[in-house]
Amino acid sequence: MKKNQTIAISLATLLISIFLINACSKKTEPGPDAALSKNETGNQNLATSRLTSCSCGEYFSNTHSGLGFYLYSDTPLDFSCADSGATVTVGCTYYDVPNRFTVYDNNSLVVTTNWIGWAHCSGPWGFSITTAQAETFINFTYVPANAPYKLRVETTVIGCTGSCSSDPGCRDTDDNWQAHVTCN
Repeated sequence: MKKNQTIAISLATLLISIFLINACSKKTEPGPDAALSKNETGNQNLATSRLTSCSCGEYFSNTHSGLGFYLYSDTPLDFSCADSGATVTVGCTYYDVPNRFTVYDNNSLVVTTNWIGWAHCSGPWGFSITTAQAETFINFTYVPANAPYKLRVETTVIGCTGSCSSDPGCRDTDDNWQAHVTCN
């Protein structure tokens, strides 16, 4: 991995750790929608979490090694701290090979980046793809009735040789990505 990528991932990990420590130290009382339910053993459990877990302000990242198409596990997105009608912005960053970032709600696809990245060889993005190495932003309006939301990230690690072998999107055999969520 390149030095800049290592620094960026380390910084993102540090920011996530700070946010999680802060978020987990804030206890909340159950709201009016909290309900007691019984689990399989008959014990009563509070149906909503007592710790805040809002995705607003969070960074998400992941890596994958190997060749071919890869679908990452969906990342649940919790916007319970956001107002209804808030604009949610997801800043999506690819690092090594092309990625596609898609947000779904409980009904359907909400918004997608389509494929972003840099590879002068063919893949699901077409003949080639060139996207600036910066965040690509996608926005949508938060509708609480459409929750739960989730982020789905896909990649195709080509690992090709030949005329495109100098492209990072072609010669790498791993993938790294990051997403930053804000709510306004």
